[in-house]
Amino acid sequence: MTEVTPLRQQYLDVKQKYRDCIVMFRLGDFYEMFDEDAEIAARELDLVLTGRAASKSERVPMAGVPYHAAHGYIAKLLVGLIVLHASAALYHQFVRKDGLLARMSFGRRQDVRRISSGRSGRAGSIANF
Repeated sequence: MTEVTPLRQQYLDVKQKYRDCIVMFRLGDFYEMFDEDAEIAARELDLVLTGRAASKSERVPMAGVPYHAAHGYIAKLLVGLIVLHASAALYHQFVRKDGLLARMSFGRRQDVRRISSGRSGRAGSIANF
């Protein structure tokens, strides 16, 4: 096994404790994310994905945000995660549990409402769901 830097070991210890979270690790004036967390944050927040040495022979993905702007990025990330969670819940409820794909693909189609985080064009459509 490759010996990791002390910083990397500290990050891994924190990540081990919070496996299901995106860990934002404060380094100087930035909150940095590493590995899969960095890839997710870079994609969802439109950040540059860079890298950092984790050992003498290994580099890991890294993305960061300035500490003074972190609240805005965290809010954007949370909204994205909430939308993804809602999508997963809707998928489970309508597709897996109720067989929506089977009803749509074979036989008669039924009326299905589309829910998104944006506008639907109908006033009060979310409240009416």
